[in-house]
Amino acid sequence: MIPITLRQLEILVQIAEAGNFRRCAERIGVSQVAISEHVRALEGAVGGKLFMREPGLPATLTPLGARVCERAREILDSISMILTENFEHHGSGERSILKVNAPSYIIGRIHPLIAELQCDFPDFQIDFVPKRFPIADTDHNLATGIADVHYGFRAADMRVEGGHRVFEEKLAFFVRVGHPLLDVPDVSLSMLGQYDTFHLAPDNPLRDLVDRTWAHAGLQPKSILLESDDWSLLMASAAQCNAFVCMFGSAGETVPGSFGLRKLNVKTDLLKPIAIYRFLSQRAAGNASVRRIVSRLDERLREMRPAFEG
Repeated sequence: MIPITLRQLEILVQIAEAGNFRRCAERIGVSQVAISEHVRALEGAVGGKLFMREPGLPATLTPLGARVCERAREILDSISMILTENFEHHGSGERSILKVNAPSYIIGRIHPLIAELQCDFPDFQIDFVPKRFPIADTDHNLATGIADVHYGFRAADMRVEGGHRVFEEKLAFFVRVGHPLLDVPDVSLSMLGQYDTFHLAPDNPLRDLVDRTWAHAGLQPKSILLESDDWSLLMASAAQCNAFVCMFGSAGETVPGSFGLRKLNVKTDLLKPIAIYRFLSQRAAGNASVRRIVSRLDERLREMRPAFEG
């Protein structure tokens, strides 16, 4: 028997709702090739074509596809109900675990609020899930209970379905004291591109968004000297040479100064901001207490970055 995965069923339902493979790929943030591969694998498992596809026309479910899609919705709904029921035992003496996944940048801002929330919502235990979520896996990880709440970065102009934009962050560039560009009143991106940079590790989800933002604005650094997710290492390295480091402008208001770095006066109008979105699983969205907890988390984030609220 060829195994069927939940991911294949989710994609089948998403295509049926989106109307075509391309729109489905855009919606969940994967390539159209990956969507086609999942569909072919599912077709191999069920033994027949699931969609009728004609150039320029919507993808239409075949009779077999319609039957499989109906069962897929039932399976996914059943899983959601099982997960939802895990929150419905308040008063039994057992605390419900609310799993929150977020980048360290976000966790550092909401962590001080957790103790207060634990007191206000004693039926819940709020745990952080340290796993990184690639954009393409967000829906799957929420649907399968890996996390109940996910905060993630998205391009500000990206079409995001099912998420709530909490706020936006602008990028800024930092260099050591004595850098040739530090006293230039209006640094262009072409001038900045003459220098090396220290950058995030390639597997960091934020790295791809920053690279896209740079490419859209026409910024191409001379070379990348070091790739790491250790911000202290990146900033300490930048303090030793004329390479620059790119960070969120808000973090740069306090952190880089301790490493002897200063913010460049760069023309950043062409640099699109990066948005922070919040996503909920169905079981989390269906629980009033969880919604109140999440509202408090969102509010804390916006209070800390009011200038970039989205």
